Amino acid sequence: MVKPIMKLCSCNFTKVHLDVLMGEQTEKSVYPLQTKVDFVTKKGKNQYVVILGVRKGADDVSLKNPAYSFTVEMVGLFELDEKMLKEDKKHAEELFRVNAPSLLFGSARELLLQLTSRSVAGPYVLPTVAFLDLKDKPIREEAQVKE
Repeated sequence: MVKPIMKLCSCNFTKVHLDVLMGEQTEKSVYPLQTKVDFVTKKGKNQYVVILGVRKGADDVSLKNPAYSFTVEMVGLFELDEKMLKEDKKHAEELFRVNAPSLLFGSARELLLQLTSRSVAGPYVLPTVAFLDLKDKPIREEAQVKE
């Protein structure tokens, strides 16, 4: 078995808000989603934080009668392999920036599916998304994080 380049140490939901709007679900109703991702590194450690937000608003003009409106925010703490960071930090951080939000997004998908499974509007499954566009997004140092 190959040693993973990163380990998920913790995953916490910081905000969950769901409104059942009694609209109908169609294939179009899963899009568009708004996602926001931020990366922070812990000073002097091989630990990295991902802050993920996923939102689908009732004010979405592309849908006439949406079934749900929601906001999910979460924080994940990851530990990157020290050997990989020393050998090829750029590549290790690129893999982290693409894969870490994907892991958190899966948790958000499961939470929303569980919350909506007994709703009159029916279960809602977050669509698959790719975070490849985050490959080069800067990672802030912990001291730059606003308290």
